[in-house]
Amino acid sequence: MAEALGGLEGKTVVLLEARRSREIADLVRRYGGEPWSVPAMRETPPDDRSESVAKLRQLCSDGTDVVIFLTGVGARAMFDLAAQLELEARLREVLAAALVAIRGPKPQAVLRDLGIRIDRAAAEPNTSREVLASLQGDSFSRVAVQLYGGPDLELRQGLEERGAGVLELPLYRWALPDDVGPMAELIDHLDRAQALAVTSVTQVNNLYSVAEAAGKTDQLTAGLRKLTVAAVGPVAAAGLRRRGIEVAVQPEHPHMGPMIRDLARYFGSRAAE
Repeated sequence: MAEALGGLEGKTVVLLEARRSREIADLVRRYGGEPWSVPAMRETPPDDRSESVAKLRQLCSDGTDVVIFLTGVGARAMFDLAAQLELEARLREVLAAALVAIRGPKPQAVLRDLGIRIDRAAAEPNTSREVLASLQGDSFSRVAVQLYGGPDLELRQGLEERGAGVLELPLYRWALPDDVGPMAELIDHLDRAQALAVTSVTQVNNLYSVAEAAGKTDQLTAGLRKLTVAAVGPVAAAGLRRRGIEVAVQPEHPHMGPMIRDLARYFGSRAAE
């Protein structure tokens, strides 16, 4: 059994993470807190799969100078789709001839598992800005970008400003959970919690979409402002601040473990005052 670390005793922490909900809940318990898991998003295939198929066929037909992988889920989905279309061998040829760049550790793990060479890796905190910086010394005219559930305007504009044509591959999208009941309950009972941990700005946007549908946007904002809020990285933090929500904790390294650790330290330091 993992050693109990403390810092979150007596604290209920709302967790909006879906795919790794069990892992982050275990982290909260390890620091003595009580997790309240309310998954706020799910990854689904695009509504129109034909665009994904067409874009992948185009990539395999025309090739490219650079391929950017933004997520592990998307990297895996690209290879799964290529296998279904009997294009995996050609995709591997395209990647072998191109410069392969990644945004963070999740696509790195998937590509290594698939035996794909990685040429450039964005530095922390692994945002689009760092992706662009990792390519600063390279020359290219064509770039393929594996999207991560929605458009990345900052990355696309940065690449186009360098004169590159950008081929975006939408391999999955982010959607609301099938059952938004737990999210609605959370909005009505935020007073039961002391903290909120956010791992994606989409979680925040989805929570607000549920509140807006129920006419409870102001209620949600008021409730969130009473919590100690932790954001895993700058993108999630910016999304919260746009909603008028103060971010008290943002780890130096944008990962779940450091976020929960720093949240525990935050409460621990306040208790010691």
